[in-house]
Amino acid sequence: MNKLFLTAAMMFSLGTAQASSTVSFILGADDYADIFISTDDTVQGSLIGSTTFFGGPLQTITASLTSGVKNYIHILVQNYGGPDGISGEFSLSSPTFEFSNGTQFLSTTPSTVNLSATGFGMDYQTPVSFGAMILFGAYYSDQYQFPLITESISGVGGPSYFSIPIYAVAAVPEPESVALLLAGLGVLGPVIRRRHKTAA
Repeated sequence: MNKLFLTAAMMFSLGTAQASSTVSFILGADDYADIFISTDDTVQGSLIGSTTFFGGPLQTITASLTSGVKNYIHILVQNYGGPDGISGEFSLSSPTFEFSNGTQFLSTTPSTVNLSATGFGMDYQTPVSFGAMILFGAYYSDQYQFPLITESISGVGGPSYFSIPIYAVAAVPEPESVALLLAGLGVLGPVIRRRHKTAA
């Protein structure tokens, strides 16, 4: 009987197993940024990439999210003269997570990105918008087909600490998983009754 229950448990496990959720994005920074993923807004987190607006074509960066908890994208920007800022588009692979706008897609705007001049998780203020890539002109969009999206900046100088929260959403069991479990239990029922009769 233990083998039968183990088989049913394995069937249910296979039915509910899901690929890890990820966040993917393209991001540019003036002049330079390191990007981290964290589950604590006060902790910098693990480095997942670096980016610049003037070092060649922008690449898509993808990182795994820790399931069931709030995640944060942390962006540490350095500028060596003039205003520093970021511009990017972010998407989530799974509805088990969402951005502050309640969707799986986000672009950098003053209302979607937290900014601090002192560190992650502290003294947040609202970034200033430069509009559609005004800070970097048409150079990047012409050369590398970077989308014209709203630019959020910190002001003058750096470093600047940008934080984007990613919220965990309660998962709803998939209908296939429930059906698979019921089917497994349906198979076990007659077998268990047959064994009870034999024992009697």
